[in-house]
Amino acid sequence: MSYGYGLGNHRHIFSVLSLALAIALVLMVIVDLDRPGRGFIRVSERSMLQLQTQLHAPVP
Repeated sequence: MSYGYGLGNHRHIFSVLSLALAIALVLMVIVDLDRPGRGFIRVSERSMLQLQTQLHAPVP
Protein backbone atom coordinates (compact mmCIF):
# COMPACT_ATOMS: atom_id res chain seq x y z
CA MET A 1 0.00 0.00 0.00
CA SER A 2 2.98 2.17 -0.26
CA TYR A 3 6.09 2.48 -2.33
CA GLY A 4 7.82 -0.21 -0.27
CA TYR A 5 5.39 -2.89 -1.43
CA GLY A 6 6.47 -2.35 -5.01
CA LEU A 7 10.14 -2.77 -4.14
CA GLY A 8 9.73 -6.14 -2.44
CA ASN A 9 9.00 -9.37 -4.24
CA HIS A 10 6.46 -10.65 -1.71
CA ARG A 11 2.97 -9.33 -1.11
CA HIS A 12 1.35 -8.71 2.23
CA ILE A 13 -2.01 -10.24 1.40
CA PHE A 14 -3.44 -9.78 4.89
CA SER A 15 -2.84 -6.03 4.95
CA VAL A 16 -4.15 -5.57 1.40
CA LEU A 17 -7.32 -7.54 2.18
CA SER A 18 -7.85 -5.73 5.47
CA LEU A 19 -7.57 -2.34 3.75
CA ALA A 20 -10.02 -3.41 1.04
CA LEU A 21 -12.43 -4.68 3.70
CA ALA A 22 -12.15 -1.44 5.69
CA ILE A 23 -12.86 0.68 2.61
CA ALA A 24 -15.84 -1.49 1.68
CA LEU A 25 -17.19 -1.28 5.23
CA VAL A 26 -16.90 2.52 5.29
CA LEU A 27 -18.72 2.78 1.95
CA MET A 28 -21.50 0.47 3.20
CA VAL A 29 -21.96 2.58 6.35
CA ILE A 30 -22.12 5.78 4.28
CA VAL A 31 -24.76 4.30 1.97
CA ASP A 32 -26.70 2.93 4.96
CA LEU A 33 -26.71 6.31 6.73
CA ASP A 34 -27.85 8.00 3.53
CA ARG A 35 -31.11 6.02 3.69
CA PRO A 36 -32.37 6.44 7.26
CA GLY A 37 -35.61 4.45 6.81
CA ARG A 38 -33.92 1.32 5.47
CA GLY A 39 -30.83 -0.70 6.24
CA PHE A 40 -29.11 -1.72 9.45
CA ILE A 41 -28.92 1.75 11.00
CA ARG A 42 -32.40 3.19 11.43
CA VAL A 43 -33.07 6.71 12.59
CA SER A 44 -36.40 7.64 14.14
CA GLU A 45 -38.26 10.74 13.00
CA ARG A 46 -39.44 11.40 16.56
CA SER A 47 -36.57 13.68 17.56
CA MET A 48 -36.93 15.77 14.40
CA LEU A 49 -40.68 16.12 14.97
CA GLN A 50 -40.07 17.22 18.57
CA LEU A 51 -37.59 19.82 17.36
CA GLN A 52 -40.10 21.09 14.82
CA THR A 53 -42.77 21.58 17.49
CA GLN A 54 -40.26 23.35 19.74
CA LEU A 55 -39.26 25.72 16.95
CA HIS A 56 -42.87 26.62 16.22
CA ALA A 57 -43.78 27.08 19.90
CA PRO A 58 -44.49 30.67 20.95
CA VAL A 59 -41.74 32.47 22.84
CA PRO A 60 -42.76 33.31 26.44
